[in-house]
Amino acid sequence: MSVIRKRHSPEVFQQVFVFVLNLFCGKALGIDATMLEANAAMTSIVRKDGWKDYLRKLATAEGNENPTENDLRRLDRRRPGKTVSNEDW
Repeated sequence: MSVIRKRHSPEVFQQVFVFVLNLFCGKALGIDATMLEANAAMTSIVRKDGWKDYLRKLATAEGNENPTENDLRRLDRRRPGKTVSNEDW
């Protein structure tokens, strides 16, 4: 509805608004005008716990029994594909 309000005159918006309300005639209807900003990266829900343990397991599988922090970073950078399946994680 806000796109229609921005692009058209108030009269057109009023007609569209009445049309939409008539679609829901006889039904309970609530309107929330809260403006939200979506974050497509979703960085707030990235799971980071246990990642170093996962990298240590990969390093051990490659033959490095006691990897340092730098070894783990290097291993993570050069991993092919840079993806992890749910089964592996």
